Amino acid sequence: IEINVEENIEPSFNILDESNNVVSEICLGETVQFDDTTSYEQCDGSEFSWSIVNSSGLASGFTYVDPDDSTTQEPFVNFNVADTYTITQTVTNTCGVFTSSQELLVQGQPEVNFPENSDQVCILPTDLPLTIDFSTLYTPVYTTSPFEPSGYSWTVTGNGVTSADYEFTNGTTDTDPFPVITFNSYLDYNIEVTVIGECFDPDSDIFTLLAVEIPTITNVDTTETVCDGVETN
Repeated sequence: IEINVEENIEPSFNILDESNNVVSEICLGETVQFDDTTSYEQCDGSEFSWSIVNSSGLASGFTYVDPDDSTTQEPFVNFNVADTYTITQTVTNTCGVFTSSQELLVQGQPEVNFPENSDQVCILPTDLPLTIDFSTLYTPVYTTSPFEPSGYSWTVTGNGVTSADYEFTNGTTDTDPFPVITFNSYLDYNIEVTVIGECFDPDSDIFTLLAVEIPTITNVDTTETVCDGVETN
């Protein structure tokens, strides 16, 4: 009598993009293949099934290229809704049911919006330059995963505005999500932030800052004594 003792299966798989690269993130609308890398004993009679759920636990936002592919060994799947998906591979044989899971991020279009279009700031000459930390004031709102930007770009323009009229300070640069910018002049500044995504065209929004000088009186003489009937300025 021969007794065949099988080892428990340890399922494993890779997610391949359309160029056969192993990925954990793709763009909305792309098709991937689940590449089974499990080690099997010869003719073990394994059966296969795949489960895909989104971040809400629902089996939606994707389609199998072949409707019956959910029970094939290496299916092709197209993702048409941006989200984070949990993919579970199930292998069943005479020894039991074995599973392996991975997450796949399907990226969507990143967006940015300033909470307001413009603001006027009145400043005394003694309070210039004006420093604004955009992490606490006029803070732009960025979309989050799966629409999270992969890069940021800030530009400052306006009528008469030159590079001498502003600077990025406190160790921040024009590629930070929330820079600190110091404004050196009384001007109207158009502050634009552009978000960059891995998959789609950039998105941007503009905030206008009007830096206005508060007028001051600079008289040297502030008191005077005059006699009745004498003219004075």
